[in-house]
Amino acid sequence: MRRMSLVLAACCCAAPGIAWSQQADSPQEREVARQRLEARINSQDRIRVLTAWGQAELYQPVLSSEALNYGRGRLLGPTQPGSPEGERMLPEGFPRALQLSQVSEIQVRGAATKRGLLIGSVAFGALGLGLGVAMTEECSGFIDLFCGLDAGDVVIVTAGSAVVGGIVGALIGSVTKRWKTVYRGAG
Repeated sequence: MRRMSLVLAACCCAAPGIAWSQQADSPQEREVARQRLEARINSQDRIRVLTAWGQAELYQPVLSSEALNYGRGRLLGPTQPGSPEGERMLPEGFPRALQLSQVSEIQVRGAATKRGLLIGSVAFGALGLGLGVAMTEECSGFIDLFCGLDAGDVVIVTAGSAVVGGIVGALIGSVTKRWKTVYRGAG
């Protein structure tokens, strides 16, 4: 029986690697990925790109099969000598239509809902676990409302706290915006 369990465990561990190695990056899959990237970028008011000129913020981006076009842009980072503070112009020679081969990375603004859910669940779950363990003590007086919990009750308190924390974290994360990388160039 033990030998069969080991064989089963080995097969379960090897199966994802086998499936991954059999996946081919077909032209259809690349086209679908390109369309998703276009939809993601074209729905944004602004994006950040990393190029040989540095990191830039581009407004009204439109990605097509030809190039990444934009309405206006600004360079992020230190200002150029002689320019007023806060005014960061795109450097001379920065193309109006960027080819993806000229872009190392593209970032879009997105909500931190998943991160908030995870942080809230873990934090409130740990708090619920501590509270549940503290409530396992014997009842010693009439004022003790929450005492004498068993292991099943502690699990319920912990899970309930994690769910509540996840909801609170997701709500907070949904209004918190952060930059997410949606494209990395090859090389």
